[in-house]
Amino acid sequence: MNSSRYHWQEELEKAKAQGDEAKIKHFSYLLLTYTDEYFENLDKFYTLLPSDGDLTLLVLKGHLLIEQQIRSYVHNHFPNQKALKEVFKDTHSLINAGKAYADPDCTETLALWDCFIKLNGIRNFLAHRLDHTGLQHKIDDFLKVSDRFISFGPDSDSAYDRMHNAINAIYQKALYLSTVQEKKYREFEEQRT
Repeated sequence: MNSSRYHWQEELEKAKAQGDEAKIKHFSYLLLTYTDEYFENLDKFYTLLPSDGDLTLLVLKGHLLIEQQIRSYVHNHFPNQKALKEVFKDTHSLINAGKAYADPDCTETLALWDCFIKLNGIRNFLAHRLDHTGLQHKIDDFLKVSDRFISFGPDSDSAYDRMHNAINAIYQKALYLSTVQEKKYREFEEQRT
């Protein structure tokens, strides 16, 4: 169990002893949402995301890891997931399907989906072009949009470190969305049986 979860469990027990309903609700939510599985996925992400300075590899792997979470998020909105086998084969359609669930009045959520779209554009640019003319503009555009999700600065101002930091931040957001939606789907499945 992650040390954060131990801390939250301790705080929950204190809140229960004190009868503090707000803290009970808060720490119960944290424990239900940020499960051991959540932290295992985060550990997997940190293990698989390269830190060797290769920007192309960083974008390709980071994109793939984020795409897995978006795919889980989207698929867990549907009760008949087997029917989705041939749907959303391309990532752009998948991202737009996920964005369709977003509150159109929530600029924070829409900005997150915009980050996913921009990262997908960078990934496609790197995967399908030999000439990197225009890449820096795409990176700068992505970093500008993703900046709101970054809690702490990168180790340096290099494009690689800034991209690593941004991909880390939006992966955690995608993992959160996926975790919450998977929880809802599991509850739905339990009600059906």
